[in-house]
Amino acid sequence: DGKYQEIELTTEPDGVLKGYSEVLGASIAWDDGVPRLYDHASGKYLESVKDMRRARRAAEAERDEEKAGREAAEVRADAFAAQRDMTELQLESAIRTRDAAQSRLEEESQARESAETRLDAAEAENRRLRELVRRMENR
Repeated sequence: DGKYQEIELTTEPDGVLKGYSEVLGASIAWDDGVPRLYDHASGKYLESVKDMRRARRAAEAERDEEKAGREAAEVRADAFAAQRDMTELQLESAIRTRDAAQSRLEEESQARESAETRLDAAEAENRRLRELVRRMENR
């Protein structure tokens, strides 16, 4: 009825100071300097402010750990992507070097074939001229 009513307190066997409140339908306990409510219907203490803070800190720590794990995974993914990009660049460079070398080999091969053709023609001309000189000497 809006009036303060003192609650009789008793010391439980576990050393906890406890008193029953009919208004709350629960016992009020003083445990380690922290007020707590004991629900007789469930047979359990309700969470104290201290318990709620501890749970909040644990949840925050878990969230921070998950965030750190995600960030570490992102860093690993970025490093992998950078390594992949570097490997692709190295591969492209190697392909360009190979293609340039193949082009030079083809050019050298064509030049050698052309030189061999000119040499063959020069040797044929040399044979023709020797034959011509031999005929002139025999006349």
